[in-house]
Amino acid sequence: MEARERWKKNIMNRGCILSLDGQEFTPEQLTDYWINGFYFHNDTEKFNLLKRLVPHARLLARNFFLNHIIGTTGVILYYGHAIKIILREGLIRV
Repeated sequence: MEARERWKKNIMNRGCILSLDGQEFTPEQLTDYWINGFYFHNDTEKFNLLKRLVPHARLLARNFFLNHIIGTTGVILYYGHAIKIILREGLIRV
């Protein structure tokens, strides 16, 4: 239950909406645009949206993306630690 609350808190703390050129984006959406449009995949629609942003807006969008990744990584590490303790203490059988 505590892990779920940490995840909700992460989403709420990073739940700001970024408004760029009259369009609103959540950190989750911006993460999708950066991952699928710029870093790992060739989604041209998402790439073109990022490309259309003026430089300072693109920088701000990337900042939202990176902060979301940092927060999500913290939650994943927390889950990993909890699982390690559960297995070490024999609280579940694998």
